[in-house]
Amino acid sequence: MIPAHDESAPGSPLIVRIGALGDMVLLTPLLDALVHRYGCACDLVGSRFSEPLFRADPRVGRILMLKSCNRPYYLAHDQIDLVRELRKNPPGPVFLLDTHPGIYSLLVRSGIPPHRVISRGKEGRQAGIHVVTDNLNLARRAETAPFDFPENRVLGTRLHVSGDARIALSGLLAELHLDGKPFVVIQIGTSRSLKQKKTSFKKHWPEDRWIFLIRNLLQAYPGIQVMLPGAPAETGLIDHLTRRCADKRVSNLAGMVDIPRLMALMERAVCSISVDTGPAHVAAAVACPLVVLFGGTYPDRNAPLSCGSPVLVVTGPETAAEYPTESDWLAHHSMLQISPESVMAAVTGIVGERLAA
Repeated sequence: MIPAHDESAPGSPLIVRIGALGDMVLLTPLLDALVHRYGCACDLVGSRFSEPLFRADPRVGRILMLKSCNRPYYLAHDQIDLVRELRKNPPGPVFLLDTHPGIYSLLVRSGIPPHRVISRGKEGRQAGIHVVTDNLNLARRAETAPFDFPENRVLGTRLHVSGDARIALSGLLAELHLDGKPFVVIQIGTSRSLKQKKTSFKKHWPEDRWIFLIRNLLQAYPGIQVMLPGAPAETGLIDHLTRRCADKRVSNLAGMVDIPRLMALMERAVCSISVDTGPAHVAAAVACPLVVLFGGTYPDRNAPLSCGSPVLVVTGPETAAEYPTESDWLAHHSMLQISPESVMAAVTGIVGERLAA
């Protein structure tokens, strides 16, 4: 028999989102809203990115990790551990951002009453609106307390960078003799770019265009450095690009920067240039000015949002008209139609302003 919750003593609100790095960053406006509404930190059931992103975040209480819902329950230790923890310490209202039926089944196993679970149900995500707005609309369905989140609040993402992360980054940069100069962070790939043919991947931008951009950036601003972080598996890819750039101001940081250090790196950067990927959302969330390339994904739904810095979305072709739906937009845009000149024009305004500040 599944134990029921003690209705007289509800716990903290719980957000459930098993997503990629960018997905986890995009839930932070909802986190702000719920902390404002309930007056306490929120618990989080999330992916492997959750702990390094939120370990120093005062808005987050318990962080419970779930790897996958695709394995049978009795063979999945992470699922069993999650159910055991939620039974032992029942949450308050649960905001279910995932649509995988297996996640709801785990909440049922945990003894959480259905009326405590606020989800999108069968209708799924709302079309035509940004995921941040979609998440906040979901929160407004909760009847446990009025939704009085300030309407004039900028709906941007926010992450907390810890002092330990800043110290660790400073040590790394000193060890690599990269400290002391302004730098731009460029994210050329994504985790999926390594699993698919580069030329067919919808977020791929050709290497020659990155090299053109980097060379022109260094020519325009000879006092800056360019840093290229990435996953350990991207080391060879980024090393090949840095060697082709043939400039000692271009540094390969692949495999050297974990998520806390990445947050600190973006916080210190003059700006970041990226394809649509998790580190772009990290940059926006730590108020790093950002230029982000969208060609194979829909910016009106997924673009990074920042509370305190500019986010410039560059798409291609530049002459493309406005299209009312996501499918129409994607049919008329692609990464291959984004010119390096248009990206350089966006970057120039940000870098010049930041270096003059």
